[in-house]
Amino acid sequence: MFGAKKQVLLDIWTELVNARMESGHAYAKSLRAVKSCVGTTWCRFGVGDSVGMAIRLEQRYKSIRSSHKIKDTDRVQVLGFNVFVGGNGGAKPRHSELLAKDVPPDEVISLLDRYLIFYIRTADKLQCTGRWIENLPGGIYYLREVVINDKLGICAELERQMEELVSSYFCEWAETIKDPERRKHFEQFSNTPETVDTVEIVEERGQSRSLKSVGNRGRRTGHITENFKGHQWSHVSWQPILKSHHFSEEKLEISSTNIKRGDTQLAIFKIKGKYYATQQMCPHKGAFVLSDGFIGDTDAGTYWISCPLCKRNFELNGE
Repeated sequence: MFGAKKQVLLDIWTELVNARMESGHAYAKSLRAVKSCVGTTWCRFGVGDSVGMAIRLEQRYKSIRSSHKIKDTDRVQVLGFNVFVGGNGGAKPRHSELLAKDVPPDEVISLLDRYLIFYIRTADKLQCTGRWIENLPGGIYYLREVVINDKLGICAELERQMEELVSSYFCEWAETIKDPERRKHFEQFSNTPETVDTVEIVEERGQSRSLKSVGNRGRRTGHITENFKGHQWSHVSWQPILKSHHFSEEKLEISSTNIKRGDTQLAIFKIKGKYYATQQMCPHKGAFVLSDGFIGDTDAGTYWISCPLCKRNFELNGE
C-alpha cells in the first residue's frame, strides 16, 4: 500500500476484500506473522502438526493489540509442545525462556491465552515481553506460578478476558467500505469529487522526483515574489463552500477537511466550535497535506497546525 493515494484506498480494499483478504497490522503493536516448520504435513521426520498449530495461533491472536510487538513466543514439539517466551532482539537481545514443557496440543491455546493477556494487562506501554519478564518479581518462575499453577487464582478470568478480546475481531476495512459515513473520510475534497495530485512531479537527469521547495539553507526556492496587498480580488464577500454538519458537532471535538476552490486548496479546521482556515500546501515541502496535520495550542491560547511531513508548526490565528 506504500504510495497509494487516500482517495483510491477504498477501491483497492474493495478489490482485496472481495478476494477474501483481511486487513492486517503493518506497524501496530500486535501479533506479527506466525512462522512454522512444515511438521508432519510435509516432512517425513515431523513429530506433530506444527503447521496446523501455527494456523490456529495466527487466526486466534491476529486482532489483539498489546504493549509491544508479539513475535517472541516459541513452541518446539517433542512429546508435546515446549513453550518458550520472552525472547527479544534489537539493541538488547535476550534468549527466550522455557515456560512449560511437553504441553499437549489441546492445552497450548489456553496456556498462551493466560500468558498473553497477563502480559497485556500488566506490561508498561511499549514494553516488550523480554523486559517485562525481567521486571516481574521472580521473573519466569513467578510467571509459571501465575499462569500455570494459578497462584493468584486468576487463570479462569485471564482466559475469559482473552476470549472476549479475540471474539471482538472484525476486518476494519471490510466495515469501512460498507459504511457511507466512513467512506467520506477518504474523499480528497469535501466539496467536490475532483481529484488532483498532492505533489508536483518533475523530471531531472532522466529521473522523476517531487518538486523541491526548500533550498539547502532552509529558504524556499521558486517562491512567489508578487505583493498581493494591492491586488483586486473578484470577490471579497463570504461565499458558501461547505455545510457545517460535515464537521463534528461535539463542542470540544477537533475536526478538519480539505476543500478546493477554483485551483486553490484550503485546509479548514473546527476547533472547540470555531473555524480556522489556511492553505493546504506546506510552504516547506510543497505538498498539499496540512489538513491531515496535528493541532496543538500555546500557553497564550493560540492554535497551531503541525505539518505531517516536515513537523513544522504554523499558527492559525492569522499571523
